[in-house]
Amino acid sequence: MKKYGMLMTPPLAQKAYDGDKTVTRRLTPWQPDGPVHWYNDIPDMDDGWWEMAFDNGSGWYPWKMMVPRYRPGMVVAVKETHWRFGRKVRTTSATGRLSWKFKATGRDILFMCPDEWLAKKPDAIGWHKIPNLFLPFNLARTHIKILDVRPDDSRDITEADVAAEGFASLWEDGDWHIPGHTITHPSYNGEGVCVDPGECSCGGYSAKEAWPAFWDSINPTFPWALNPWVWRYQFERVVL
Repeated sequence: MKKYGMLMTPPLAQKAYDGDKTVTRRLTPWQPDGPVHWYNDIPDMDDGWWEMAFDNGSGWYPWKMMVPRYRPGMVVAVKETHWRFGRKVRTTSATGRLSWKFKATGRDILFMCPDEWLAKKPDAIGWHKIPNLFLPFNLARTHIKILDVRPDDSRDITEADVAAEGFASLWEDGDWHIPGHTITHPSYNGEGVCVDPGECSCGGYSAKEAWPAFWDSINPTFPWALNPWVWRYQFERVVL
């Protein structure tokens, strides 16, 4: 049985682990240039498939059929940055390229690691930082069960959905702190003014106002201005 993983940045992976993140959005593989309709009641197809139709001037014309990567009922591992104990060894590819390959010693794993524990050199025995892509399914600390999936217009996101993304509580010291992404003026319209102070919980900006700038920082190819279509996944944490 194939095991699936979902990449998340460290703070959002922590939110999923804590149960504070229950929704995530992922780009659909096809992005139309204009308005579309979505259908999932396709004859002779199971419920996982969706059909995208566009207006060709005389009616809605079927354009693309696609299925989300994750479907209701699936259990998925949250892939996050981690640390393994072992060492790196030099390897040579078939083309003669030299690279490092990590060799773990045992199955010990950390999701936070003090600097003094880190190996001082690539080939030294110790704790090594490993990118999220390489986290094995069985060693993940967080597994989630997909409850619902649907296509969603990016700009239809609500304040409640932004909070469900685990984003609302990432505001610290007057700025959004996302590893690798520093957003100094998160208001999408650039005015820096919260329309309703009662909704503000993050230094003068509501989470919804800050969300577009965060989206652009992690999806530069399909920025907020393009209003890309996404799969909206709702999930819950499960213990295996």
